[in-house]
Amino acid sequence: MKRNIVRKMALLLALVMMFTIPLSACNSGANSDAGNGETMSETAMPDTFVIGMRGEAGNLDPHDHGDNVAGITIKHIFETLVTRNNTTMEYEPLLAESWEQIDDTTVRFYLKQGVLFQNGEEMTADDVVFSLLRGSESTDLSFLYNIMDMSKLKAVDTYTVDIGTYENFWPLFDCLSHPGTSIMSQTALEAAGSAEAFGRAPKDAGTGPYVFEEWIAGDSIVLVRNENYHQEPARYQKLIIRNITDDTTRALSLESGDIDLCIDVAPAQVDRISESTIADIITAPGLNTNYIAFNTLKEPFNDTRVRQALRYAMNLEEIVEVAYGNNAIPADGVYPNHIPVYAECPEEYQYPYDVEKAKELLAEAGYPDGFSMSLWTNDNQTRIDLCEMLKNSWTAIGVDVSIEILEFGIELEKLSNGEHDAFIMGWSMTGTDGDFLWSPFNPDEGYAVNRTQYKDPEFVDVMTQARQSLDQEERLELYEQAQNILRRDLPWIPVSWDIKVYGLRSTLTNLDPAPDGMTRIYTIEPKSEVNETVSE
Repeated sequence: MKRNIVRKMALLLALVMMFTIPLSACNSGANSDAGNGETMSETAMPDTFVIGMRGEAGNLDPHDHGDNVAGITIKHIFETLVTRNNTTMEYEPLLAESWEQIDDTTVRFYLKQGVLFQNGEEMTADDVVFSLLRGSESTDLSFLYNIMDMSKLKAVDTYTVDIGTYENFWPLFDCLSHPGTSIMSQTALEAAGSAEAFGRAPKDAGTGPYVFEEWIAGDSIVLVRNENYHQEPARYQKLIIRNITDDTTRALSLESGDIDLCIDVAPAQVDRISESTIADIITAPGLNTNYIAFNTLKEPFNDTRVRQALRYAMNLEEIVEVAYGNNAIPADGVYPNHIPVYAECPEEYQYPYDVEKAKELLAEAGYPDGFSMSLWTNDNQTRIDLCEMLKNSWTAIGVDVSIEILEFGIELEKLSNGEHDAFIMGWSMTGTDGDFLWSPFNPDEGYAVNRTQYKDPEFVDVMTQARQSLDQEERLELYEQAQNILRRDLPWIPVSWDIKVYGLRSTLTNLDPAPDGMTRIYTIEPKSEVNETVSE
């Protein structure tokens, strides 16, 4: 087995350090506003931090969200029992101050005492039980809960709670650090009147550093500082999360000083921001895999040879370079290559660009003259560009592609109904454990979760063994087998692994990028104060 975990982890740490590029670091001392000689203010607005994001949240209910904009917002309002250190990837206390394994399938958590919800109520074990039971009813977040045995979930006393699983489950703490397992106030939820109203205005419901204040549809979400936060209060009195869908407009908003943090800087905008003195570019490896998925219950996508033909017809390196620039690297598997579970791709599954091979496979499958298909994406310019390149590539082997650009919510609804041929999307791992691959290919799930309806018995058997094993090395070997089965069958064609790219106002520092993209601003502070501390 080709694996060098130590080398990979060293590479990950090196990447994090190497890719943190303070492009305005030449400016020692005060920053100048866009080069006009005026001293630049700490943030765009006094005592306020403004984030520019590509799109708007679907809703802010922790147990019913499915996008990164919502995830980032939720992580500022709500909190989980544990949190993951973005550098070490180790788990640290948050609402739970400690824990212990009391048997093979049960962990006992001891809660931090004196933590207040934003409505003034104290958080207790009953709130944990309520929140996790409510979350377990979520269809979209079933991957977080389907391993928890809710019959074992109980409040032992006011500040102690037991959480159990059906069997030994390695990534339990990955799940419990995800915003989908946030702890909320039942009183605040009921005061909202309905789940829908709560998702639009989760007022006073969390324990996080910010409190929901206002959602201006299509424009922004406004949060205000939680003055009773159980840790040091947030630095900024207001946090505004703006919906700036257009990549160029979002970058220009950073360059003009209208926002403080630009999340997902588009490839075409990186150089422009790099040349500005008003912002720094910060990059870090992510946990996201961009992919093309097929409805394997539909002809001709139920034939592995057709999916392989489409992959051979792609010049993947060129496609990724044009579509993503420095924001991603070509993927040869479902797991990002900087995490321990990744296994190197065998030569037989590397699919070099070969149009003639693609045509041969189509002919073997009974499609010598090609076929017609639809390819879906949401309103994301990078994905739209990718669709156009795929259309050109597949036309060369006789495949006529109709591109459909859908609003994201509508796309998800249609995918849940199994109406698709193929679509482009991203998969973000909740943690680095291989088990997270189970959910999108769970054979017991419908289209809402398993959107390919791929149900290969060999794959299911290998993944099941890995889920049940107590031997970590054995699990890695099984996940290597699982990766190669997917490389062979291609229900997904992995396209690229993301490199997360942020643009941060050059007066600020200490952004702590989360590998899953759901980054909090809590650690950000002015460079001037950091420099003063160093000089002292």
